[in-house]
Amino acid sequence: MKSRNAMNERLKSLMPKDRLSRRRFLRFLGLGTAAAALPSVRWRSGASASGECPRRVVFMVTQHGPPPRHWKMNLDGLPGGRDGSVALRDLDRGEFSRVLEPLYDVRENIHVLDGMSMMACMAAAGESPQGNNHGISWATLLTNAPGNYDDPFIGGDGNIHPYPTAISIDQYIAQRVAPEGALPSVVWGTGGRFGSVDGSSVGPDGRWIPLNTEPRNAFARLMENGLDVGGPMPPTPSRADLIAAQRASVLDLASAEYDQLLPQLGAEDRERLARHRDEIRALERRWAPREEGGTVLSCNPEFSPTGDRIDQFFRLTALALSCDVTRVVSLNIGELAATDFGAPPRDDVHHAYAHGDSDEAIRQMGEYYRHHAGQFATLVRYLRDIPEGEGTLLDSTMVVWISELATGHHNFNDCLTLVAGGAASGIRQGQYTRFAQNRPLPCNRYGCDGDGIGPGHSHLFVDALHHMEIDEDSFNRTRTRAVDGAGIDLTGSLPLLT
Repeated sequence: MKSRNAMNERLKSLMPKDRLSRRRFLRFLGLGTAAAALPSVRWRSGASASGECPRRVVFMVTQHGPPPRHWKMNLDGLPGGRDGSVALRDLDRGEFSRVLEPLYDVRENIHVLDGMSMMACMAAAGESPQGNNHGISWATLLTNAPGNYDDPFIGGDGNIHPYPTAISIDQYIAQRVAPEGALPSVVWGTGGRFGSVDGSSVGPDGRWIPLNTEPRNAFARLMENGLDVGGPMPPTPSRADLIAAQRASVLDLASAEYDQLLPQLGAEDRERLARHRDEIRALERRWAPREEGGTVLSCNPEFSPTGDRIDQFFRLTALALSCDVTRVVSLNIGELAATDFGAPPRDDVHHAYAHGDSDEAIRQMGEYYRHHAGQFATLVRYLRDIPEGEGTLLDSTMVVWISELATGHHNFNDCLTLVAGGAASGIRQGQYTRFAQNRPLPCNRYGCDGDGIGPGHSHLFVDALHHMEIDEDSFNRTRTRAVDGAGIDLTGSLPLLT
């Protein structure tokens, strides 16, 4: 007891005066409520066995869909009747569509995919007892698998909605690539299915994964430092600022004082305190930019809970990936308020604008997605601005942006899809690819418009698997049928992406 009291008194004497309580002192050291909590904080080296930077993937899902007239780009050099690409590098800003113009400054980091289809959603619509509705996308968008109508749920609109039947692509990747001690994935956002707390990610049990909608809680989980979920964050200045300011005066002093204190303690306390000291030093080293296996890595855990929630989640994404806390991030952006995209206030954006047929409603949905394009550009910049190895964090990260629907009227064909980064796996950047609408239709109901369609997202998911060094050629559903009975192959990577 005496040795334990001596240790506590000595720790108390080391606290910065008038700044932190003992509990906050332990927190800012990254130790949580006890030193034993620290081993769960694993800032890994981030280097693979080959010395290369680890691969990461981000999936971003937005609600409804953009009107084609406002997002598609009419560019010279795109062939008619077949797939083709043109470079974005030499385009003028005025050649970008209204929706995509906010991406102009990151054009060399993105690949716009024009003409893709939600093939699995279309197949599910053909198999559905009710036909097309939002529920098909919720169950199928990231799973590439049919929904379960054996025990559906009734939405607020009175429609029958299926539950998922398979794991989503992000969670499947997370299961395969998570290093020991890492978070397999994080699922963040401002809202999912019509404001639901669930996003589009589906676990191996076929259940939607609840969103973490509060950046403060997300940061606490990343740090694993004993902050109570839902509780207050450390006050300004940020935790990283405190660490930087106190490193010399507390950590250096603590190490010397620990050496003096150790002989006074019993064997159990000596072992515990020595581990405590070493972990503080390890934590300090892990926060600093470092070189591992010839790969220079950056990890700065600074986070300020300012700005809107999406911007905070984007900054947390950069933090989590650069510190290798996780390698899979799923972002779900809920339905925007009318004021977010400059429209006259409406309580029901869904029916007033997304389902609207007037020129004004269609124009406003263009502004809706222009706002999302600006958000995506911000995420790309955050990842691009972090140096790593001989390039940037963006080079090793494949960022996929998919909309819930192709249009606000539930179409599943000719949808907006963007990829950013991924240079490490050979993903072509700075491209605008248009896919010919010459693939067979898997359904002929509402939402399956057109005489032909483009390739489905299943091929893009295969590219995500390959980017993450998973050598598989399909994800969940491998085939479906066209309305004429012909088979449709859902395997293989996407043409022209790499």
